[in-house]
Amino acid sequence: MKRWKLEAKPTGVRWTDPQWEAISLKGGNILVAAAAGSGKTAVLVERLVRRIVDSSDEAEVDRLLVVTFTKAAAAEMKERIGERIEEELNANPSLYLQRQRQLLNRANISTLHSFCSELIRQHYYEVNVDPKVRIANDTERELLKEEVLDGVLETYYGASIEEAPIFYEMAEAYSNDRSDTGLRKLIFDLYTRSRAHPEPNKWLGYVKKMYAHPYEHPQQSPWGEVVFSYALEQVHSALGLMKSGLEAVHAPEGPPHYLDLFEEEYGRLHQLTSVNTWEELRQQVIGFTWKRLPSKKKGIEFDPVVQARAKALRDESKKMIAEVEKLLRPNPDDYLDTIQQLHPRVETLVEIVQTFAKEYRETKREKTLMDYDDLEHFALEILSNDSVDQPSAIAKQYQDHFQEVLTDEYQDTNQVQEAILELLSDGNNRFMVGDVKQSIYRFRLAEPGLFIKKHETYATLRQPAEEIERAPGVRIDLSDNFRSREEVLDGVNYVFEQTMDSNVGDVTYDDAQSLKYGNVDYVPDVDRYEVELTLLERESEDEDKQPAAEIEYVDSIEN
Repeated sequence: MKRWKLEAKPTGVRWTDPQWEAISLKGGNILVAAAAGSGKTAVLVERLVRRIVDSSDEAEVDRLLVVTFTKAAAAEMKERIGERIEEELNANPSLYLQRQRQLLNRANISTLHSFCSELIRQHYYEVNVDPKVRIANDTERELLKEEVLDGVLETYYGASIEEAPIFYEMAEAYSNDRSDTGLRKLIFDLYTRSRAHPEPNKWLGYVKKMYAHPYEHPQQSPWGEVVFSYALEQVHSALGLMKSGLEAVHAPEGPPHYLDLFEEEYGRLHQLTSVNTWEELRQQVIGFTWKRLPSKKKGIEFDPVVQARAKALRDESKKMIAEVEKLLRPNPDDYLDTIQQLHPRVETLVEIVQTFAKEYRETKREKTLMDYDDLEHFALEILSNDSVDQPSAIAKQYQDHFQEVLTDEYQDTNQVQEAILELLSDGNNRFMVGDVKQSIYRFRLAEPGLFIKKHETYATLRQPAEEIERAPGVRIDLSDNFRSREEVLDGVNYVFEQTMDSNVGDVTYDDAQSLKYGNVDYVPDVDRYEVELTLLERESEDEDKQPAAEIEYVDSIEN
């Protein structure tokens, strides 16, 4: 490993081998997949401290960029680093360590929004922003958005139906007799989604092109891919239910008169899972028949409860196949016609969103206001030239300055934030810590796929040296959990092995993802603790009310 350097692990240290690798490995981009309770914060702090206290390392405390998810996490990390520097000073007093203690106050350890805010304050002239600009509060922001959209829509409503037929078609489709709330929500949603991309206008242009493309079959379209994938998932789920039903029938207390029918239907369902094309699956589900359950024969003994369970599983399987049939029964040309009909509406919608975005930005500028999206996008403008792939002179200054760019909770990074971090990095000095299984902010347009892609393409230190050199980075897995008893981990692993896969949760919960028992200091008990799973069901939230999860998210980043 020519470019990679791993210090020898000292004897007697408490760190596991993977933890030590995460602490001391240098040489390129590093992704640390840190499971719950694996000590990731302690590892991150130790890595920072070791680089800071080493006078031969160029990475002084102000030459490291550390991005945390919340202000509280940033404050805690600064405090921990300060405590460790004090410990080192007491053990080995030096002018160098005193300097690091003084530099800590201006260290770049913060949320990305805080860093962007400081970046804009220093380079406000690059984006024509008033240096007195402030962040609008939630109420101001929402009222201003409504006010700006009122002005934009007034122009459209001012035209006659003959002058703007597509707009009125769209307004009628997404409004009701009392208000155009549905249309306004559609505009705001598309605007918000566009802002999660580094180049919103470019992304909106791509949206229009998706509808303009001359697809020959719905499966070639992005929506057709989703529909077909969903249909196959339903078929696999139906097969799984039927398999459970067949197991119930096979049980000693099961209804033997169901056996032949269940086996025959299970076999036909299994054949559906090997289908590769839309048309083939369509024809097979349309022709799929379910026979009537046979009646009980005299002299047969079985448990009625088991019989009822087998029947219920089969009925649920039937519902899933019926849903697939309903989805695929329409002629494929009908789907293509729908896409073509939507094309002019989407063009008009994109036009409205782009107009709104421009007017909203100008209005905020006039009122000396910004929102959190502006922080990220203004930062991107400062750090890039024309395209986010082209770093500006300012970005290159930061690249020369920062020895390492470290990101905590990387699984909740979005594409705009990723572009900013890439521009601040020299391309070979990123250190990312997170756990994709704990990504809960997809509703805020976090993109766990960024984490997943690196997890799949980065090499591990167990691979041959030539593979490590060719890889874009190194992945280190921290799977030992030091927080919970073995019984708890066994229970958690069992639940998520049944429920999490690449479609639900973005990763397959296999041995590589499961939690490993790490805290061997727990006093063993004669009797193992019993693990219970409690499901808390909440009433559906009012559509007009902000979801509790979103409220929790906002509180976390602002506090």
